Amino acid sequence: MIFFPDEVYVFTPKGEIIELPAGATSVDYAYAIHSDIGNTCVAAKLDKRLSPLSTPLVSGQQVDIVTAPGARPNAAWLNFVVTGKARSKIKHFLKKQQREESMELGKRLVEKALHAYGFDLNQISKSILQAIINASRLESITHLFEEVGIGNRPALLVAKQIAKSLGKTFLVNDEMEGMAPLIVKGTEGLVMSFAKCCRPIPGDHIAGLIKSGQGIEVHMIHCPNLEKYHNHADKYVPLVWEETIEGDFSVDLKVDLVNRRGSLSSLTMAIYEAESNIVNIRAQESDRNHFHADITIAVRHRSHLARVLRKLRKRKEIIRVLRLKPHSELNH
Repeated sequence: MIFFPDEVYVFTPKGEIIELPAGATSVDYAYAIHSDIGNTCVAAKLDKRLSPLSTPLVSGQQVDIVTAPGARPNAAWLNFVVTGKARSKIKHFLKKQQREESMELGKRLVEKALHAYGFDLNQISKSILQAIINASRLESITHLFEEVGIGNRPALLVAKQIAKSLGKTFLVNDEMEGMAPLIVKGTEGLVMSFAKCCRPIPGDHIAGLIKSGQGIEVHMIHCPNLEKYHNHADKYVPLVWEETIEGDFSVDLKVDLVNRRGSLSSLTMAIYEAESNIVNIRAQESDRNHFHADITIAVRHRSHLARVLRKLRKRKEIIRVLRLKPHSELNH
């Protein structure tokens, strides 16, 4: 077989040859086989060895894709796929997922806003909803919920329009007090993000800021970037964590250490022993005998963070370790 520098030729587990452009990865290969395989791939075996999905393929390799029923494309894949088919399929899936997440979140926000007026969304007639859709120049109720979920239309405005149609022009309670907290499920990654200025984790008291075109940004409740919106009912959303929320959440730590050989290794080992991972680390010497490290680690909740901090504080090389406090950002 003649190999061309602009192409790679790899084998399926059954021995079939797949031609791909140079630089193609296992994700490109997966989509070349079938869209469903690409959408559900979680790992790849190159010549029977597990390799990152981002690894460029080499001619002659055997590629075996590992899939999982609940898996879905990751936006990060767009950083390394090279084929038009893979890029197109990933973007299509993410756009569809974003629309579904936006619709679901928007519906929950409208329901919550309506409860402040004493109404239930299920009680609202289709004719009233259709009138609001027409007045807003939208296509459907789904489109209306999408606009609310993505932050382009305040849920409170929609609730007021519905209430006015029903002859009610005032709230039973104060606008903010009448709204029950929205539950953060942790699975709405395309319409709900976690603010980097305070990095909230499960167990923290939280609230949300609705940002136009971006959905909800979750903050710690006393974050200075959120506090100024407390009286803006169209932007501020009370939130609570779902009891069974899963996943890893980033948190920032400030660590002061003794400046000697093995200190940084001791730090990383303590984090590993506490079943956490380092997302980012930046260390610098503060004086001849000490140095300082800013670390971002991944934890599951506040109890997990407490376990990490206990492990760190037991290390003799570590003088002090603190969770970074929320800080103001100019772009808010």
